[in-house]
Parts: sequence; structure tokens; C-alpha cells
Amino acid sequence: MRSPGDELTAERIHSKSRSSPFERKGTTRPRIQLPPGMVVASLLRQVLTPTAYRNWVLVALSEMQAEYVEELAAGHVWRARWVALRGHMLLVLPWLYAICPKMLRRLI
Repeated sequence: MRSPGDELTAERIHSKSRSSPFERKGTTRPRIQLPPGMVVASLLRQVLTPTAYRNWVLVALSEMQAEYVEELAAGHVWRARWVALRGHMLLVLPWLYAICPKMLRRLI
């Protein structure tokens, strides 16, 4: 026999929709999300020289994050995702800029 609380629990399980990009599937607890580019930037910090990191990565990262936040604030989630994808692709340029001369020095 069902109790009135069972229906409420079943209703909660089936009505868990993602109302925010900060919520994980299956839960209503908010989670902390890193800004886009932070993981790539931490990897590039290990590979690049400090000058190349400062001149290329930090500039591109700050511009990407500012544009990403603007798009999210305007309610354009897909545009914000595109900004993040485009920014990640642009962060590869400094890596190539720093890694190619190192490889050429080792070959010569």
C-alpha cells in the first residue's frame, strides 16, 4: 500500500530538470564550475615560458572569459559554449609558438 509521501518522492525524482548550467544531472545541488580555459591554461603554464604565458595565454584567456560571461548574462548559452570552444582553439597558438623553437633547438 502506498503512502502519500511515496507519490511526492516519485514526483521529485521525475521532475528533476536542469534549470541552471551549474546543476549536475540527477541532483538539485549547485556545483562550482571553473571558468572556461582554466584547465588548458594550467597545462600551458607548465609547458610555456613565463613570458610566452603572460603575453599570449593570459590575454586570450581574459578576453575569452569576459566574452563568455557576457553571453551567459544575456541568456545565450549556446553562444557562450561557442565562445569557450573558440577560445580553447585560440589557446593552442601560444603552445605552438613556444614548443616549436624548443624542438628546433634540440634538433640542431
